[in-house]
Amino acid sequence: MAAAYDFAGAGTVVDVGGGQGGLLAAILEANPGVSGVVFDLPHVAAMARRQLQASGLPARCRTEAGDFFREVPGGGDLYLLRKVIHDWDDERAAGTAALAAGRR
Repeated sequence: MAAAYDFAGAGTVVDVGGGQGGLLAAILEANPGVSGVVFDLPHVAAMARRQLQASGLPARCRTEAGDFFREVPGGGDLYLLRKVIHDWDDERAAGTAALAAGRR
């Protein structure tokens, strides 16, 4: 995804349910002018924080913990929902996508 999409115009990318941050790290490495947020459950966000520090990206990327069924971080220019909403029924998946769309 990092090579297939031009993220250069996105100031801040929020990876909702971003796991350990691998996708966002690849996007940031390929796009030096972009910053990011990995948003996931608290124990997963802690793992992402360690991975991003090891990648040398903590100055451009932060982690936030929470429940994407309740809220997602605001201030993003682009929101990624990859490999997360397929786990849920249509109603919950649509609600999560709507939350992300409304946070811009």
